[in-house]
Amino acid sequence: MVDPPDLLPPPSTILSTLRWARDVLRKGRIDESRLSAELLLCHVLDCERIRLYLDFDKILQRDEMDRFVAAIKRRLAHEPVQYIVGEADFMGLKFSVDRRVLIPRPETEVLVEEMLFYSRRRGPSPMNILDVGTGSGNIAVSLAHYLPQVSVVGLDVSGDALEVAALNVGRHGLSGKVPLVRGDIAGGRLPFRENSFHALLSNPPYIPAADIEGLDAEVRLFEPGVATTDGGDGLTFFRRLADAAARLVEPGGVVMVETAFNQARVVERIFREQGIAEVRIISDLSGIERIVRGVRGSPE
Repeated sequence: MVDPPDLLPPPSTILSTLRWARDVLRKGRIDESRLSAELLLCHVLDCERIRLYLDFDKILQRDEMDRFVAAIKRRLAHEPVQYIVGEADFMGLKFSVDRRVLIPRPETEVLVEEMLFYSRRRGPSPMNILDVGTGSGNIAVSLAHYLPQVSVVGLDVSGDALEVAALNVGRHGLSGKVPLVRGDIAGGRLPFRENSFHALLSNPPYIPAADIEGLDAEVRLFEPGVATTDGGDGLTFFRRLADAAARLVEPGGVVMVETAFNQARVVERIFREQGIAEVRIISDLSGIERIVRGVRGSPE
């Protein structure tokens, strides 16, 4: 790992500092070194990225430089930018994130968009949704933000994750629409009656245990394992979700899950074996089969 010098040659402008950081990160084999440098400096200066180039000749203050060098050192250790700055973008919204939760990813937006389409086709009547493994609350908050008629329960086994989710629910002013519940979909008693929900959706831990060592260092070293893998074949939670849907989703309600790049066909089979009907697969923008969607019992 490349260790940046304790001091940069003063005085340092925004432009020269960005060039220095880009080169240091590139030597440290950090992907998207320029973008990382820009985002971290924006965080330190509390500005938009465009300001870096409009004010390129501005001289950085000593404390600004110190905080930026500290952030670069964290990035050189492969800590994700989102954890360093404390937030991530998802569905056009900002979410607080730290090492207690997964970082929201663009492919998960396909899951949310599919639920948005479903809800709008369904009409303006009230709708109850269960988000299993809510993590930072990015799915639940996004749905409640864009759909005024829905209530989304965020369920998670991790109390730490629910603390972060609560921050994001409050951040977006949705406390009345996104109740948070601690519980395990796999066992124990959940405070939900049968057929309580019109829809269930989830981005569950789906990485097989055998694949963990091959993950990028950013994921392997920093993101919470409980939200990444089931410790088995990567399919455990899909079986549990299919079983839970039979109890918690009303007949005709929808079930949607995100899957890994090579799991959709297997999850489709799991759903059909559990009596979920009208199962279909939706691809993400890269053409990867990403979302498996079905209907509990009677058709929509």
